[in-house]
Amino acid sequence: MGSSAEVTAPVGSVLPHDEAIRSGGRPLRVCMVLFDLQEFGGLEEYLCRLAIGLSEIGHKVSVLCTVWVSEDNQYKRRLLDAGVRFVEPPRWLSEPASDWATKLRILSRLVALSWPLLTVLTIPRLVMKGGGWRQARASTEGWWRQRLLDGGLAKDRRSTIGQWLLSRWRRQWRPDVLHIQGYTTNLLFAIEWANQRRVPVVYEEHQTPDPQFDWWKGFASTINKATVVVAVSSRSATGLAQVCQVTRPIVVRPPTMSDPVDRDW
Repeated sequence: MGSSAEVTAPVGSVLPHDEAIRSGGRPLRVCMVLFDLQEFGGLEEYLCRLAIGLSEIGHKVSVLCTVWVSEDNQYKRRLLDAGVRFVEPPRWLSEPASDWATKLRILSRLVALSWPLLTVLTIPRLVMKGGGWRQARASTEGWWRQRLLDGGLAKDRRSTIGQWLLSRWRRQWRPDVLHIQGYTTNLLFAIEWANQRRVPVVYEEHQTPDPQFDWWKGFASTINKATVVVAVSSRSATGLAQVCQVTRPIVVRPPTMSDPVDRDW
C-alpha cells in the first residue's frame, strides 16, 4: 500500500477548484455529481454551499444528479436561485429506473396484464401439487412476480442513467473537472466514466471508512483513478488510506458538521 499525501484545505473550499482563480488562471467549469438529493442532509447542505460558493468566486458550476428531484426540494431551489445549473433525468425515466414504489406499481400492472399466461401456468401446478385453484394461482403469481423482479425490474439503474447524463452533459457543457460527492461505492461508476475520457476528478468521500463493513471491497481499484481524493476529516483520511488503500493525494477539509464516528453513530 502506498502512502497518501495529506493536505489541509481552507473551510468551504477544495484546493483544485481554487488554484485557477488564485493563480490568475481562467475560471473552471466544475460539474458536481451526486447520487440523489434528499430533502434534508449534511451532504446536501455541504454540496449546496460549496456549489454556490464556487459560483460566487467566478467558477461556472453545475450539479448533476442521477435521479429526478422534486421542484419542492429546498436544495434544488437554492441552487437554481443562485444560478447553478441542475442536471437530472426526466421523471418518466428516473422513477421506473430507481424508485422502488414505482417499480412495485409497474410489477402489479405487469402481473395483472399477465393473467392469461398465469391461468395457463396454474393448471400444471394444480395437477402436480394439488391444494385447490386459489392456492395454486397464488403460488404461480408469486413465482411470476419473482421472475419479473429477477429479470431486471428490481435492478437500480442509476449508474446507467448517470453515465448517459454525464455523456450528454459533457457534449453540451464541457466541464473541466468533475467533483463527485460520494457515499461508499454508489458513484464509483462516475470515476470510471471520467477516467475513460480523461476528465479530471475530485472525489469526495462523505463516509468514514470502517473495516467492519464490506462496503469498501474493490474500492481501491477505482478510487485511485481520481485526480484528488477529499476526506471529510483526518479520521476519514486515515480510513481512506488504510481501509480503502487510497494512494492518490488526499485533501482533508475541516468538516461543516462533526464526524459521525465521533458521535458513535
